[in-house]
Amino acid sequence: MNPWKTYRKVKQETTTPQEAVLLAYGGIVSFLEEAKEAMINKDYARCGECIFRARRLLSELTIGLNDEVSELADKFRALYNYCYRRTIDANLNKDPKILDEVLSLLKPLQDAWIEGLKKIASEGNEVETQIEEKVA
Repeated sequence: MNPWKTYRKVKQETTTPQEAVLLAYGGIVSFLEEAKEAMINKDYARCGECIFRARRLLSELTIGLNDEVSELADKFRALYNYCYRRTIDANLNKDPKILDEVLSLLKPLQDAWIEGLKKIASEGNEVETQIEEKVA
């Protein structure tokens, strides 16, 4: 079996939904930054490929929204759809400023997920420490 496929399968099976969202944000940001660089360098094939990948991840985030769990789902859906449309505009118009706009909307969300997961991890460590103290 292909080691890369094995790695990806294990990663998918062991990644929490929260980690998956963070990975999606990271991918989107990376792809859009790479697309911007490619656009500036007039490497439009690479730019288009990176924008396509970013849009695919935006679609995954949109599909993953759960209306039953969060009242914010509609707001995130609207934001993701807006970002999706703006990446199309950026690609059609070859305008890196539009990618900057999208990045300015998504980077704070990525940062918030990072902080949230750090907080969850630290709370988990506090719980483990409390359990260890009670057991000892």
